[in-house]
Amino acid sequence: MRITVPAVPPPANIRRLSGTKSNMATRVQIQVRGLVQGVGFRPFVFSLAGRLALRGRVFNNGAGVLIDVEGDGRAVERFIAEVESNPPALSVIESVERFDNLEPANYRDFRIIESASSGEKFAPVPADVATCDDCFRELFDPRDRRYRYPFINCSNCGPRFTIIEDIPYDRAKTTMREFAMCRDCRVEYENIGMLDRDELRIGDYVLIHVGFAMSKVDEKEAVATLRLLQDLGSYEAEVAQDEIH
Repeated sequence: MRITVPAVPPPANIRRLSGTKSNMATRVQIQVRGLVQGVGFRPFVFSLAGRLALRGRVFNNGAGVLIDVEGDGRAVERFIAEVESNPPALSVIESVERFDNLEPANYRDFRIIESASSGEKFAPVPADVATCDDCFRELFDPRDRRYRYPFINCSNCGPRFTIIEDIPYDRAKTTMREFAMCRDCRVEYENIGMLDRDELRIGDYVLIHVGFAMSKVDEKEAVATLRLLQDLGSYEAEVAQDEIH
């Protein structure tokens, strides 16, 4: 399938607010319920957070999608407004619950992380969707590595209801788990982030993939990631701390 903090309940003493606007750094947790799993919601949240220079985590849980976001207060409010008003086309949001006044987590980036299976377990499962135009183009393009691939689908189309076995919705909980991804597809599936060069500064440690800055990492993580990628041997990679050209 193409797609380019474990769940922590907020403390009991946290007040539920209707929303406050501030230019101060703030952290908010957002529980989104409805048809929000298997419809590209997490990649959408990831991309939106990147555009607004926000940090945090997003993951599926038994109730839907939980977002833990941190950064400039005005950007956080804009982020929440975009999530509510402009979600992925196949999603249907039933409710958005927010928790404010959280202690800073001091996240360094924004990531999609492993789903959490604990707690309540009720999330609608999306219906199967006919193959989209983008997938058809790839399916019949001899230059594309997905040329004539029988299971082609993406976050906007393909089987959902007929392959899912449990929630939260993840590949490992669908019948597709029996079909191993190739190395290139696994790298694409697990590393959806692409930083723009304008976001980088001298001194940053950066993971580079095919000429694109994928993510900022600290030195220890950079070295460990490089060793892993070299062991996989699936594509060229380097970790650089140098002037950005």
